[in-house]
Amino acid sequence: MGLLVGPAVLVYVLWTDPGVLLRPRFLAAALVVAIVGLSVNLFIPIRAYLDPYLNQGDAWTWANLRAVLAREQFGKPSIFANPMYPLGEPNPGRSIVLIGQQFLNYAQYFSWQFGHDLSLVWQGLLTALFTLIGLLGARLHWKADRRSAIAMTALVVTLSVALVFYLNFKWGYSQRFSAAGLPHEVRERDYFFIASFAVWGIWVGFGLAAISAWLAARIPSPRAWAFVAPVFLLALIPLFGNRLTASRKGETVARDFGRDLLASVDPYALVITTGDNDTFPLWHTQEVEGIRRDVSVMVLSLANTNWYLTQLQRRPPGPYPGVPAPTTPWMSSYYRGAPGDTFPPYVVLQGAAQGTIGPIKVTLDPQVLGRPFLDRSELAVFQIIKDQLGKRPIYFSTSTGNIADQLGLSSYLIGEGLVRRLMPAPVVPNDSIRFLEGRGFVNVPLTKRLAFDIYIGGKSAARRRPRGWVDLPSQNSLIGYVFVYDTIAAALREREPAVASRAIAVRDSILANTSYAIP
Repeated sequence: MGLLVGPAVLVYVLWTDPGVLLRPRFLAAALVVAIVGLSVNLFIPIRAYLDPYLNQGDAWTWANLRAVLAREQFGKPSIFANPMYPLGEPNPGRSIVLIGQQFLNYAQYFSWQFGHDLSLVWQGLLTALFTLIGLLGARLHWKADRRSAIAMTALVVTLSVALVFYLNFKWGYSQRFSAAGLPHEVRERDYFFIASFAVWGIWVGFGLAAISAWLAARIPSPRAWAFVAPVFLLALIPLFGNRLTASRKGETVARDFGRDLLASVDPYALVITTGDNDTFPLWHTQEVEGIRRDVSVMVLSLANTNWYLTQLQRRPPGPYPGVPAPTTPWMSSYYRGAPGDTFPPYVVLQGAAQGTIGPIKVTLDPQVLGRPFLDRSELAVFQIIKDQLGKRPIYFSTSTGNIADQLGLSSYLIGEGLVRRLMPAPVVPNDSIRFLEGRGFVNVPLTKRLAFDIYIGGKSAARRRPRGWVDLPSQNSLIGYVFVYDTIAAALREREPAVASRAIAVRDSILANTSYAIP
């Protein structure tokens, strides 16, 4: 954001006095201003040096700071590449159609600013209204002060057109475009363009002033401004048009999910998660609320970076009352600070392979895995299994989907509420542990106790929401609870029909809030 204002400043300077760019005194002053403006980024290495719980990018060296600022860990594609395909030779490149869809996605986000709660027809009408008012304000600006208007126009273009082109996003999460195997963005990316919406709001304010002045000039009364003042009430439309969609009032599912999942695991466990929605609630529960800080959280998306695995290794767990803390890290021979003790980015699989990892045997099949390689995060998981399984508890969050199954671990996993416990020997069914088709092995009594006696998120997820879940990309937080109660219903349908019916009621109430709602 600090750099995006640059074109507008340059345009302003050039329009005012181009010769000033040749004056050493001005250039020195401009350099000081630029340094002061960019100095906000010093917060990153200062905070990193203090080593917070999640030291993002470990950016207290120049190399790491540069990598963080350039967003290297996110693998941003070239502006000429098609972001929905792997980078390299097979990439077909960015097409006119893709660019058009990216600008349509921006237009969609722009339309949400004025009446996202309303129907598409009303969204379109309000977008047209505020677009026209903004253009009227821009016209007033150009007439009143050409110099600042040119700079403002450069800023608007930079924050919208140029930014859309530079970011080169996949199809938007809710865009109605699709093709086999081509992914959309995993969430809405409207927050990247918030500055453009705010700047357009300035022109909308100019436009409302222009309309009021035009009306006041045509009312023969010394109190004309009192009559036209209601025009400014139009500025409240976005407030009321977004009050439901933007509000998170009373929404506690994320907090409840964090508490519930951590309550599902044994002391000093490792919980493996996949991304933001199933990880940030755990970090918040631990670091803000101080709950279950003995549990280590390993998010696979970050475990593809060396800095994260280094931190996972060196972070000692918090205490658990009455249980002595382990004294060894999760991996015995990697990420301990010695030269060359890191994993490569990936290891190629030549074909299906069988092997022993610690106490267990696994079969890795590229067809089941969906790709012919293991990435760094999966190598770390296997190393932890080798070093710790049978010594410290290891769990996969159910939010990881079938990742553990793809890694050949199915016969060693027992479902326990929101998590799946990894066992050091193949699971043997008994009165408590049952095999359920499509769910694997499940500890039924424990899952029942967690769901009805421990979890608080089931009730909050089932709360009726007439408009559904407010943020579809994060509705998987609800689906985790759906899976838990659906599993109980399937397991106890014959043995405890009353409990099964209760579980079905909770499941259906949660589903009603999702896009998977049964008509």
